[in-house]
Amino acid sequence: MTRLWRRPRGRSALALALVLALTLAGCSAGPQTRRVTASGSPAVLSAETLDETGLSAFDATNETFETRVEATLSGDVSVRAVVEANVTTPVREYRRADGVVVGVVSTPAVQPVENRSAYRDPLAERPTSEQVDYAQSRYGVAELGDGERVRNVTLLGRETPLERFEAAARGEPVTVYVTRARDGDDVVTVVVVAPIGSELDVDDVVSIVGGVEH
Repeated sequence: MTRLWRRPRGRSALALALVLALTLAGCSAGPQTRRVTASGSPAVLSAETLDETGLSAFDATNETFETRVEATLSGDVSVRAVVEANVTTPVREYRRADGVVVGVVSTPAVQPVENRSAYRDPLAERPTSEQVDYAQSRYGVAELGDGERVRNVTLLGRETPLERFEAAARGEPVTVYVTRARDGDDVVTVVVVAPIGSELDVDDVVSIVGGVEH
C-alpha cells in the first residue's frame, strides 16, 4: 500500500530542493524540465538477524513525496535542467521489548541530469532529526546533538561510516545510530534508536546493519 507522507511529525514537507551547480562560462539557455517517477525496492532485516537481536517486524509501508532536482550544465551554452521527481520509499520498522527501534529506508537515488554520473539521495538532504522520524514512528526526536563517527560498518557489502547521536525524544534521552550505503539504484538508510537503559551496544548495531538484505 502506498500512502502520501503518513507521519506529519517527521515528514511534513512535501518537497525537497536538491541543487547541483556546475558553473563555467557560457551563454544561458532556458530551463529544460522533465518529470520522473522513481520507486525504491524494499530493504529488510534478515530472519536470522531478527532471531539474534530479538527484534520483531512492526510496520511496513511505502512513503511517497515529491522532489525538485536542479542542475546547471555548462559549455558553449549554459542550460539549466529541472527534474520534478515523484519518489516512493519503502520503510520497514522493527521493535523489541526494551524499547529499541530500527528503521530501514530504501530511497531511489535521483539523477539530476541524464547521462551524468552524479546522483543524490533525497532523504540525506533532510536534517538528521527528520531522517530519524522518517524511518520510525515510536520516537519523535525534538533535539539531536552533534554526531560522532563511531566506526565503519558493512552495509550491503559496502564499508560505510556509522554515526552516533545523543538525542531527546518526547523528553526521554535516547541514543541514535545512522548509516547508509548505495546499493544498485537505491540508497539504503538504517536508523537505530535505543532508550537509556536498553542493552543495545555498538556491536549489536553492527550486527543489525550487517543483517540488512536488499
